[in-house]
Amino acid sequence: MVPTYAGTRVNNTADAMQLMWKTEHPIVFRDVAADGRFDARLHDMLVNAGTTSKMAAPVGYRGRSIGLICANWVGRPIPNSSALHEHFESVVSDVLGPILLASHELAAMRAAAGRVEPVADDSAGGGEGRGLVLLTPAELKVAWLAASGLPYKLIADRLNKSFSKVDHQLRSIRQKLRVRTYAELAAVLANSGGPSARNDLL
Repeated sequence: MVPTYAGTRVNNTADAMQLMWKTEHPIVFRDVAADGRFDARLHDMLVNAGTTSKMAAPVGYRGRSIGLICANWVGRPIPNSSALHEHFESVVSDVLGPILLASHELAAMRAAAGRVEPVADDSAGGGEGRGLVLLTPAELKVAWLAASGLPYKLIADRLNKSFSKVDHQLRSIRQKLRVRTYAELAAVLANSGGPSARNDLL
């Protein structure tokens, strides 16, 4: 059984669920009540909610499987429209995939930060903090946003700064922390254990 965002749990081994996970394009269940691929519990839950038709697609991004997105039609069948299918597929892959991946990565960073003790400046020798205390509060905010995968433009918009200011701050951050990539930056921040500056952003 796996949880859903609606708070219910579904049998992931049921035929319908396996089809949803393995499809390359959105799959449509036109008549949910008559479809025998749903296990009894999920079938009853959908029918009792008035679900007539269902469309689903796996969410993946950069080769990673993240979850399933489903759209239910209640009280009426799904329209027979290829444009609707294409739009759903585009939203799932181009919009929801990157958002859910960033959400998963940020949750992993927060969990990792909660498992370690704060690390002081390592200027005297090799700690994982790599001089994190040298960052200004403004740089720390930029660092957390960059590590979550936001591009420069969105960081600038989020913090009401110019693109060039964010670019300058990220150069300073990379120099102070001796990191070259966002992955290295995320690892340093995750190992810092310092949640206060990050919480201002979330």
